[in-house]
Amino acid sequence: MTNQRSALPAAVLTAASMLLNAAWLWAVQLGSVPASLGVMVALLAVLCRIFQLSKTHAPRSRAEALLSDGMFGLYLGWICVATLANVAAVLAWAGLVLPAEPASVVVLCVAALVGISLAFRRSWAPLLSIAWGLAWIAVARSSGPLVLPMTALTAGTAAAAVVAAGLLLAGPRTLHRTEHA
Repeated sequence: MTNQRSALPAAVLTAASMLLNAAWLWAVQLGSVPASLGVMVALLAVLCRIFQLSKTHAPRSRAEALLSDGMFGLYLGWICVATLANVAAVLAWAGLVLPAEPASVVVLCVAALVGISLAFRRSWAPLLSIAWGLAWIAVARSSGPLVLPMTALTAGTAAAAVVAAGLLLAGPRTLHRTEHA
């Protein structure tokens, strides 16, 4: 019975994350930048709670750990980067943003700090997803229709910092544990 009770909040939150993802897509299709950010923040909060629950309840198997940490962790990391991008979009939409490059640098530094903080918690899936998102921004802003050199450099540096923090904080104890698991 305890497993059923502990699974209920996760199941409800998982359903909420799916509905919020659909609502976010709808807001984007309607072109509502502020609504898109509001839904994204709610989705981020739900995913943070799901991830927190996954860290407090021991998985019953490696497969369950991989699915819960992997799936929701990657989703959480992606939503972190997407939420920050949406914040920048809303600020630009409202005319309350600094010039594009300085604003981008600030947003990317915040994303790097989130990724590095996850490295301290040894939360690998969201850390990797944040690093991937930052690397993608670096590539996108170094070529194509909107080249922003400082943004590209900052995003690349932020991605490297997140990966380096993850590798440095993995340490011999974590690596040793995975070798003998």
